[in-house]
Amino acid sequence: MASLLDVLDGCRDRRFHPGHAHGGDEQSFLERSLDGHVALVTGGSGGIGRGIALALAGVGADLVLVARNLSALEATQGEVEGLGSRALIAVADPSTPSGAEAAAAAALAQFPAVDILVNNTGGSSGDGFGPAHCSTWIRTNSIVTWTSTSRAPF
Repeated sequence: MASLLDVLDGCRDRRFHPGHAHGGDEQSFLERSLDGHVALVTGGSGGIGRGIALALAGVGADLVLVARNLSALEATQGEVEGLGSRALIAVADPSTPSGAEAAAAAALAQFPAVDILVNNTGGSSGDGFGPAHCSTWIRTNSIVTWTSTSRAPF
């Protein structure tokens, strides 16, 4: 099974073939293969989250961008819209139950459903690698992931 990144890469360089089930002309499918789909990207204001959001927008997905920094979210929103996709921003901290619920509520107020969740919430304590880093890693990769996913609007 191909990963999402394999599919996105294949769409860009025309290696991915949709098969007969999708109908229509192959060129338009490849260029906008996620038309009509909505992706919610946590941490979508910068770094990896921004890159994923732009890749998804580049193949037609509409985006719900979630992060804590309004100005960075607005910058990514402008880039997504420049690619022809819609972008909703939600200023929230999805690592908390109330932040995850606020992001889901914002998404469902604008779109009928969310098809793709990119759970990119994270961060660094700046402590380097050691006991303190271990607890941060556990919090980010288990607790935050569970909080965001358990409140996801699917």
